[in-house]
Amino acid sequence: MNENALDLILDMAIKAGKVLMRHFGKLNSFEYKGDKDLVTLADRESESLLAELCGKYFPNCDFLAEESHHPEW
Repeated sequence: MNENALDLILDMAIKAGKVLMRHFGKLNSFEYKGDKDLVTLADRESESLLAELCGKYFPNCDFLAEESHHPEW
């Protein structure tokens, strides 16, 4: 992987972290996606941003997501 790709990945991680931090201490609800497996709005928003950025910067790569399943990725 070249240095430019690593810079993009780092930028993507920082952006997703900012989404998570925007919700820090403010979440008052969650969903169960399994018996003991929770998912929050922050989880879904950060994952969606990463999926969008992966599609933009790495259109020929697959994206495996924890919270959702999108066959088109």
